[in-house]
Amino acid sequence: MLLSYLTPWGEAVNFDQAYADQVREYFINNAIYWIKEFHIDALWLDALHAIIDSSAQPFLAELAASVHQESARLGRRVYLMAESDRNDIKFFQLVELNGLGLDC
Repeated sequence: MLLSYLTPWGEAVNFDQAYADQVREYFINNAIYWIKEFHIDALWLDALHAIIDSSAQPFLAELAASVHQESARLGRRVYLMAESDRNDIKFFQLVELNGLGLDC
């Protein structure tokens, strides 16, 4: 049974339950597409406090790793900018320090 998380805007995106792999892949591929095709240098990630993800590898850490890997491959810096009402340093700490690896 697929549980549904609720946010102030309705049901949350499925990042950690059944069929989440395809959802995560879609969002990561979309970010890479914007970086490669439109040469953007930053992604604004809005309302991160509403992302519910109890998976072993958090989606945001996976996204950060993929974006940073692609930016290194392209030879330019791409930033992941976080907006959250939690003021949680974990968003910006390195993955090696139990953070999510976002940039600012």
